[in-house]
Amino acid sequence: MPNLSDRFLPDAQQPRTLPFTLGVLKEIQQRAQDAIHPAESGMKRNSLRHIVDIATKAIDNAHGIGAIPAVERLYQFKITLNGTKPPIWRRIQVKNCTLDKLHEHIQAAMGWTNSHLHLFEIDKERYGDPELLDDGFADFECIDSTLTKIGDIVPKDGARFGFQYEYDFGDSWEHKVLFEGCARVESGRRYALCVAGARDCPPEDVGGVWGYAEYLEAIADPKHERHEEMLEWGGPFDPDEFDAGEATKRMRRGLPDWRANRASTQSRMQNESQMIQSRLEEAMSSIPCPVSGCWGLHGAETAYYYDGNTESHVLEIWPVGIEETEEHSGNGRKKEQPDLLHELAEFDFTDLIKDVPLEHFHFSQRRGIFEIGWTESGQNLELRVHIYPSGPDEEV
Repeated sequence: MPNLSDRFLPDAQQPRTLPFTLGVLKEIQQRAQDAIHPAESGMKRNSLRHIVDIATKAIDNAHGIGAIPAVERLYQFKITLNGTKPPIWRRIQVKNCTLDKLHEHIQAAMGWTNSHLHLFEIDKERYGDPELLDDGFADFECIDSTLTKIGDIVPKDGARFGFQYEYDFGDSWEHKVLFEGCARVESGRRYALCVAGARDCPPEDVGGVWGYAEYLEAIADPKHERHEEMLEWGGPFDPDEFDAGEATKRMRRGLPDWRANRASTQSRMQNESQMIQSRLEEAMSSIPCPVSGCWGLHGAETAYYYDGNTESHVLEIWPVGIEETEEHSGNGRKKEQPDLLHELAEFDFTDLIKDVPLEHFHFSQRRGIFEIGWTESGQNLELRVHIYPSGPDEEV
């Protein structure tokens, strides 16, 4: 192709990007393909095959999604919460990002609080954050959503494409995510963007689709037996309320960087937990157990909740030398010794921590469990002291 010889500089030391029309690319592809077989050496044949591959890729990129330059490309999705009638849905526009970031956009646009696990199911493959899912489930296999980008999973021709997004494996909020196509960014406009939608997001932990229906029924009917209970639990709630502008603000504000928060919180909490454990051990050596004379303590075990917002340090306390009875109830569950639990329930465990310098703490004591909790810097933190009729299997 003599007409292009001045544009190719094979001896140039730095690689260059050369613009070509679609017609020229097709001609380069065809001529290189035709020249492969008669080439006199394997090196030339490999070079020609490389040219064919590059030209083919460039031609493919000139159609569908590739027709819009990557820096100008917007991906549009419609997210519908399955099982809701009338449907709860959002339409969003985002730039290319990881599926982990798309999860954050969905959370913000819908109005969820990112308090539970999530995953995507795309073409029968599961995508999620291994760091979170490995904490919640043993041997849970998934493709890393923090490394997979939207551009990796949507059709290259820009065709509509659907997949599933599940949030909260308890309530099991399943969303249909429909890729509707690509558009160009508008000059002067900020993204991400919620362009449309309908109806408010259900409250967290309401019990899934069926629990949400019962909740709406209860708050709408003053005569419903759970009307006052549900109003107190969820407060005033308008299921038809939706504001695309507010959803956009949440999307741009984003979610807290829980990974950075987790590292600093874990270090601080570990130090606090060790201090509290040391003080508890001192207190327990001087305060007799009401049922056996002395206490055993096991801990501190650190459990990190998968919502990214909660640390839990667990200390287990039990009366040494007291065994649980072997009597069983009718349903097959072992019955606990009522006298022992009664005496433990009457014991004021605040005596055990009266010398521990805890600030902004609240205390609660219920059957067999004494809990200490506090909130600091937006993190929900807690220390739980469990009281058992007998200790755990581990030696202390």
